Amino acid sequence: MKQPHIDTAIDSYLELEERFESFLRAVPYNASHLRVHSPLLASILLDACSLLESVLKAAMDNTRYDVIPNIAVIRPKRTTTHPPYLNINDIRTVFRPDTFYAKPVWLLTLGVRSFPWYSWQTMNNQPSWWRA
Repeated sequence: MKQPHIDTAIDSYLELEERFESFLRAVPYNASHLRVHSPLLASILLDACSLLESVLKAAMDNTRYDVIPNIAVIRPKRTTTHPPYLNINDIRTVFRPDTFYAKPVWLLTLGVRSFPWYSWQTMNNQPSWWRA
């Protein structure tokens, strides 16, 4: 990812983090709130997923991924206007060797961690949130 795009991604991430912290002030993170539905939270989650997708698509250009089987087929799918399109299986193929499944996402204010990619520990599984 080129420097100007990195700065934009970091700024976007920080803005999402601020929005999420603001949400947590109104709806604290605890077990009784895990099934809360909110248009504000939905907006934060959609924007976070969009940002992650953009970052991962750009990261595929890194030469470290040149050794991934079928990378020459996967990379063009990022911008195609006709099938086959890039899908979660392609993303798993590229990034699974980075052991995303072992990397936690932290809610530092509470010391809570999550492993959103844990299901990728098994080659053909998808995160439950992806299927939701």
